Amino acid sequence: LSLRGVNLNAVPDALTQLTDLTDLDLSFNSPPLETFPRTLAGMKALRRVVLHNALTHHVPTALSTLPALQHLDVAYNCQRGGPAPSTSPSDSPRTLQRTLLRVPLTMGKTLVDLCLSSNTLPTGHLAALLPRLPALRRLDLSGCGLAVLPPSLTVLTALEHLDASGNDLHVLPVTTLLT
Repeated sequence: LSLRGVNLNAVPDALTQLTDLTDLDLSFNSPPLETFPRTLAGMKALRRVVLHNALTHHVPTALSTLPALQHLDVAYNCQRGGPAPSTSPSDSPRTLQRTLLRVPLTMGKTLVDLCLSSNTLPTGHLAALLPRLPALRRLDLSGCGLAVLPPSLTVLTALEHLDASGNDLHVLPVTTLLT
């Protein structure tokens, strides 16, 4: 189900009645989504959620209650000062006002794909989050303004793909990546 750019400011409670829904895209809603139903856990088949430029400062904790969630894409959620980078060639993540994005530390152990691209993450938050995602196979940290990759990457033994492009990594942490 795609509800991209339909100007929602809250996810309707009625959406949780779609218990067989597998994909949900709520990207580019303005104003940002502020309210998610507490009963999201009833959406037992929901495997993929996309929230590009649709949130303010945090990924809703309600998403961590989705029992089958495997793919979470929350790219471009720290540009509250302007439109999403893809709307105009003159906009870039570096020229827009940036805020910090928090991801619930209770995200499910079923998550295999996490895209945090073009978000600024609080110091230490990523290091605390990664050990809680043992099934993670794909992690997109591109354009997150990272100076170093967290050592906790080593606990992601299932990780197959890491995108750290567009960061200011002065030193490649070979010991972190090869451990």
